[in-house]
Amino acid sequence: MPKLVTLYKLFVASPGDCRKERQIVRDVVSDWNVAYGQARDMYLEPVLWETHARPEMGSRPQEIINRQILSSCDALIAVFRARLGTPTVIAESGTAEEIHLFQQAHKPVLLYFHSSLPSDELKRFRTTISKEGLVWSYRGPWAFTRDVARHIALVMSELAGTPNTQATFANELDDSSPQVAVAGADIAGMLLDLRDHTYFLWNELEFLPPENSEFTCELRQSTFEIIRDSLDSLALAGLLKFRTEYAYSTGVDSAPVLSITVSAIADEIRQVTSDILREHRLKAFELPFWEQ
Repeated sequence: MPKLVTLYKLFVASPGDCRKERQIVRDVVSDWNVAYGQARDMYLEPVLWETHARPEMGSRPQEIINRQILSSCDALIAVFRARLGTPTVIAESGTAEEIHLFQQAHKPVLLYFHSSLPSDELKRFRTTISKEGLVWSYRGPWAFTRDVARHIALVMSELAGTPNTQATFANELDDSSPQVAVAGADIAGMLLDLRDHTYFLWNELEFLPPENSEFTCELRQSTFEIIRDSLDSLALAGLLKFRTEYAYSTGVDSAPVLSITVSAIADEIRQVTSDILREHRLKAFELPFWEQ
């Protein structure tokens, strides 16, 4: 029977090359409504220009979209893959204009960029807008789905007071997850990614005692974003497990710091780590002392 519900609207903004990502957002929102909304008489509506706008004349298209549907939304999720989009008279693209309007209204903005960023124009835009807040990278549909689900849970926790138990910064892969075979060279590449971007995590791996297969350390959320794909790949291969939780925010720039626990570390990880360290020492030994 009919009942009153609290309606929240999430505007989905992107250039035309993000059709898959737009559908993923709609699917994630549908899952959130089933998991949380029904029990709390809440509904989160994904708002897209192709489903919510109507024909109208007399103004430029982007201005019509802004007035018809954008202004009534509570939060915005924007995704960029390979294109920035078509410029408007006041912004770099229609999506960029939508982002700026939400920023001016002090409404939540979730901003995602594909990690490849083939366009120089898109790279410049990311560099500029990254100075105004925290943006997110993703490499594929699985990572995008995982992150969007978590972030939407966090935003709705703020907007509606819903639980954020599913909004942890990383979920540990369960034992039923299918394992993916990884070559030794690929393992080395992933571990080098950890070495090049994380001092504390790599330091723990470097000095991990033989009797231990688990450690906990802290790292910034922005650093975790950089190395996350490597950790996920190692976890999918069954070479380790990891989980994270919010630790604290730094006083200087309020940057979130995470506590990460790495466990079930396989012997292959130890061996490749040892090989990397040995190769580094050999190279250092070969250099003249003034170049070391």
